[in-house]
Amino acid sequence: MTHPTAVKTALLADEGTRAAAREALEEFEARQAAVDAADRAAAAEVTRQRQSEYDSEYDDAVRAERESLAAQARAARDGTDAEAAITAVRDLATGSALDDAALAKFLDENGKLL
Repeated sequence: MTHPTAVKTALLADEGTRAAAREALEEFEARQAAVDAADRAAAAEVTRQRQSEYDSEYDDAVRAERESLAAQARAARDGTDAEAAITAVRDLATGSALDDAALAKFLDENGKLL
């Protein structure tokens, strides 16, 4: 660390002046260390808050993506059930599915769609 000319001059002066200059330098360095520590603590807190915000945004994005995929899966599943119901009704209408047991099974499985 470079010191101002006045401090260098004081260090070269008599013992009392040197002692006072050393004490002033020690106090300056202690204060500077305290300020540095406070700055580091503040920077760490800002970093923690930003990371927390990032994590929250990431969690929200992942949750939204999961919900979207689940909705797509439900739609695909429901679409398949609807296609099966349409096929079964078409078979019934064309007479290709006149089996009573098959009709009863269809109604049991797909009654909620009718």
